[in-house]
Amino acid sequence: MTSEFAENTESPQEVPAVTLTVEADATLGLASMQNAVPVVRQIQIRNGTPNTLADIEMHVLCEPAFAQGARYRFASIAAGETRTITPVDLKPEYDYLFRLDEAVRGSIVVRAITDDTTLAEVSVSTEILAYDQWAGTRALPELIAAFSMPNSPVIDQLNSKASRLLRSSDSTLSMDGYQSKNRSNVWKQISAIFSTLAAEDIQYSEPPASFGNSGQKIRTPDRILAVRVATCLDLSMLVASCLEQAGLRPLVLFSEGHAWIGCWLIPTNFGTALVDDVQAVRKRVKSGELIVFETTGLAQQHKPSLKFACGQSNDRLEDEATFRYAVDIHRARELQIKPLPSRGLPLETSFIKDG
Repeated sequence: MTSEFAENTESPQEVPAVTLTVEADATLGLASMQNAVPVVRQIQIRNGTPNTLADIEMHVLCEPAFAQGARYRFASIAAGETRTITPVDLKPEYDYLFRLDEAVRGSIVVRAITDDTTLAEVSVSTEILAYDQWAGTRALPELIAAFSMPNSPVIDQLNSKASRLLRSSDSTLSMDGYQSKNRSNVWKQISAIFSTLAAEDIQYSEPPASFGNSGQKIRTPDRILAVRVATCLDLSMLVASCLEQAGLRPLVLFSEGHAWIGCWLIPTNFGTALVDDVQAVRKRVKSGELIVFETTGLAQQHKPSLKFACGQSNDRLEDEATFRYAVDIHRARELQIKPLPSRGLPLETSFIKDG
């Protein structure tokens, strides 16, 4: 996670003064703020004067108004004393963040005031991300879990199609997650979702370079089905949304310039939301507890089977040099990383192809 520090300082010729130090993230967005990731982690005020200061107010202002800001008060700060506020609750303006379509530059301004006199002021710049923008490793990578959106209206419709496909192959099967305690039945549910998405005539779009580090805008499920275009990460999050809504436990995996998907065949997780040990992933795949598979085939002219997509992904896991990390979405949910609210159309409006 990147941070920005800002402080006001005096030169050796200046008299001692009040100084402010602010530690804040360089990026913020709906995904981080709805999941209580503190934008301003710490503010310090130091009284460098020889006198005790009384009735000090701290004003934290957000420009533009992505949050309400905050106010704090100290009855007194002794000479040479430093006070710390951590973390700072900015009270997000969710409506503003929800409607933001493009990233904008913003700032967080902190002022120390007494008797209507400003004792010190400092401003920290930040990038306010669009509603559908993921920051990659510039923030918590685990926030990718917010872009698995199982409650999107189109996901219900896709899973309904997958359920019908599953029952057409075996009338005893249903999209019941892990209730059967049978890995083969879980595989068949994943396969039905994979086949359903393969029939949606989605076209592939190249992702931006190094998106695993710098992030990218991620097309939401309704957006993908509207424009029929998706990157590897878009497709991975679409699949993750369907799997999660079906009661299954997906993972998103990242290598240099690529993303793909995984799913547990048993109801477990890695114990941590972020896994950067590729050997730990390979071990679970070889044990038959986890499958990983490519999603780019969903946007190719000749659609692969799930088994073929798994083979491609297993080969990718052998390339340790390019593997970056995996995010276990179920574990992220246990850590209270919630899905983004859907901007999707009403249920009666559908972009999904008949079938």
